[in-house]
Amino acid sequence: MSDLNYSVFLPKLQNYLKANGCEGDENFELSKEDFLKNICNDESIFNQLDTNKDGKISIMESNLPQNMDIDKDGIVTDKERKKAAMEEAEFYAKRDVDKWFATDVNRDMIKSNVELKLLDNLKCKEYREVEYNKDGALTNDELAKKYNMQEASIEFGYDLEEDLKENQEIIEQRYGVKLSKADIVRLRKSAITQLNRWLFKIGDNATKNAPLYDSLNVHSYTRLTTDEELNSCCGGAIDKPPVGPQYSACFEKVPEENIIFHKFSEEIQKNTSTEVKNRLAWAIFPTKTENEVAKMSPEEYKAYQAEWEKVRNMKKSDFEELIKPENKAKKEEFENTSYMTVEQILQYINIVESETKTPFDNENWSIDYKQQRNIVLKINDTYDDDKRLEGKTRKDVPENRQALLRYLEEKGWLLEQFK
Repeated sequence: MSDLNYSVFLPKLQNYLKANGCEGDENFELSKEDFLKNICNDESIFNQLDTNKDGKISIMESNLPQNMDIDKDGIVTDKERKKAAMEEAEFYAKRDVDKWFATDVNRDMIKSNVELKLLDNLKCKEYREVEYNKDGALTNDELAKKYNMQEASIEFGYDLEEDLKENQEIIEQRYGVKLSKADIVRLRKSAITQLNRWLFKIGDNATKNAPLYDSLNVHSYTRLTTDEELNSCCGGAIDKPPVGPQYSACFEKVPEENIIFHKFSEEIQKNTSTEVKNRLAWAIFPTKTENEVAKMSPEEYKAYQAEWEKVRNMKKSDFEELIKPENKAKKEEFENTSYMTVEQILQYINIVESETKTPFDNENWSIDYKQQRNIVLKINDTYDDDKRLEGKTRKDVPENRQALLRYLEEKGWLLEQFK
C-alpha cells in the first residue's frame, strides 16, 4: 500500500458526520458513492480505508489512520501501518491466552463440560450466580452444582495455532497488511510466553485471590476498561446511565456536562476523581437500553435516575459496611440488582488506590493516561507481566500449576528455563 494522507479527508468526514447528525454513531457506515461525492474523490483513498472490502467505510475504519500515525504528521506510511498492526496482533495473541483461562478454572488447559457451560453463560449476572462462595474463584464443583452436572466429559484443549490464524486474518483485514512468516513466529512466541506466565499468575479453583478479570461479567469489565465516552465497541451492556435529560434519539450527542468521564485520547488528559467514581458506578448500575428509556414516562425516568444517583453516591466506606456479617441481608439486596459483587467493587477500588496513593473517598484527585492503563493491567492481572518470569525455574512452579506445566511440556510450549 502507498502512504495515506488522512489529513486531507478526515476534517471533511467529521464535518459530514456532524452535519448529518451522525457524530458519535459508532454503527454509521459511509457508502463508496457518498464518500467519493462528499468527502474525497480519490478512489485509492477509499480503497485503503475500506480494509474489510465491504464497499463501505465504518467509523472504526475512518479512525484507524489516526491510530497508526505514530509521528502524528497526518500521513500513515507502510512502516507505521505494519508497526501498528503488529502491536495490536501481539496484544491479541496475549489476550487470547488470558481469555482462555477465564473459563479454564482449574488451569489445566482443558475445558470440561461444566467449564464449557460457564463459557456459554458468561454474561450479565450469570457468572456471579454460579460463584456460590463469592470468593472470586470458581471451582468445577461449583459449576457442576449450578448446572446439575457431573464434572466429567473432557471436551477440548487449547488450540494455539487456530487462535493465531484467526488473529492473523483479523489484523490483516483491519490494517490492510500481509503478515510474513517471521511475523507469525513472533506472534507465536508472544502467545507461548504468555502461557508460561500463567504458571505464576494468581487465582484458581484453590485460591481466594483470583484477578478481577476472572470474575467480572462482560458488562462491568467493558465499563471499567473502555476508553470511550459512554460508548464502546468492546461488547457488553454499554448503554449510558441516566445522567441528564431523557434522550429519544438513538445517537444524539451527549452534552459536555453530562459526560460521565472523558476518554484518554492524549496522554496529557486526566480523569477527575468524580469521573473515576462515575466509571465505577456505571460498571455497577444495570442500565436500560435507549429504546427502553425512550418509552419511559417522566416519572419513571426520574425514578430510574434516582436509582443511578443512589449508586453513584456510595463510598468505599459504604461498601465496606455491606461486607460485615450483620449486613448480609443488605448486601444480598444490593447485589440482586448490581452488575458487580461488593467484593469485586472493593477489589477495583483497591486497585485504583494503589495507583493514586489516595483514599478513594477523598475528592480532588485524578488519574492520567498512564495510571488508567496500569489500572486496566491490574484488572487483567497483566501488570508487570514482563517481569513475571524473571529468575524463575521449574522448581519455582507451585503445586497447583503442575497440570499446566505438564501440558505445556507435552505440547512443546514450555520455555527453556522451565525444562
